[in-house]
Amino acid sequence: MSVDRQLSSGIAVNAGYYRTIYGNQIVTRNQATTPADYDPYCITAPVDPRLPANVSGQQICGLYDITPTKFGVVNNVVTRADNFGHASEHYNGVDVNFIARLVRGINLSGGWNVGNAISTLTTFPGATTSKSNTCFIVNSPQDLKFTLPSGSTVLTGCETGNPYQHRFRANGSVQLPYGWQAAAVYQSLPGPNYDANYTFGNAQVQGLGRNLSGGVSAITVNLVPPLSQFLDRINQVDVRLSKIVRTGGGRYQFNFDIYNLSNSSAILWVNSTYGPNWLSPTSTLDARLIKFGIQYDF
Repeated sequence: MSVDRQLSSGIAVNAGYYRTIYGNQIVTRNQATTPADYDPYCITAPVDPRLPANVSGQQICGLYDITPTKFGVVNNVVTRADNFGHASEHYNGVDVNFIARLVRGINLSGGWNVGNAISTLTTFPGATTSKSNTCFIVNSPQDLKFTLPSGSTVLTGCETGNPYQHRFRANGSVQLPYGWQAAAVYQSLPGPNYDANYTFGNAQVQGLGRNLSGGVSAITVNLVPPLSQFLDRINQVDVRLSKIVRTGGGRYQFNFDIYNLSNSSAILWVNSTYGPNWLSPTSTLDARLIKFGIQYDF
């Protein structure tokens, strides 16, 4: 649902509300096991001020291990998620955009978006995911992971609590005397999310009464709620100065570009493996880059 409105000569705005629902989701069901074939256990998270207060040093439960007799027994079938419960994923967002054609060859445009789509994967901007709910058991009760003790905040991995994030973009250009033109682009984007993937062994397992099945010596679990932790915002400014020279058969455009004008070193991704190098940057915004170019139109 959107609306366009001309405010005055050369100036217009557009505003829209968008809701996208993703359906017909699929799951992989191991028909050789049932939820009763999984035994519960807990671990204790490390004490670390960088972790949320309701995670640091707290007991993490809702973890399950397959019984030794069913370890490695697989009979997978891909089927509809609706056979087990209602799986949902939806996006809600609002876009507001403007465009202005002003005197003396000044052109401006830009906009603001707020929505619950989150950037994922280990490269920026990666893919996006919207608020989802898969709170039903397909194979293991750990599908509903994971919960803290009574009285603490419940951390659920089956339903993501995507926050509504703000994105801003603007660009403009102006005609200058003697065939010169200047342009700039600004964008401010949310920082990517990160995890705290903690690897533990049999010595950290509590309440299972045995070692992990199949001789497994280590398991990895995310200590923080999925899609709950985010890096700082990413702000970038790019500028261009152009000289246009017209000839009888075409047009030359000589460009001078500066990318990342402020030389921002915004972090695009960090190490999400919990340990000594957790949160160490693995990717940052490219350093300031200057480029010269020629474009010929005919």
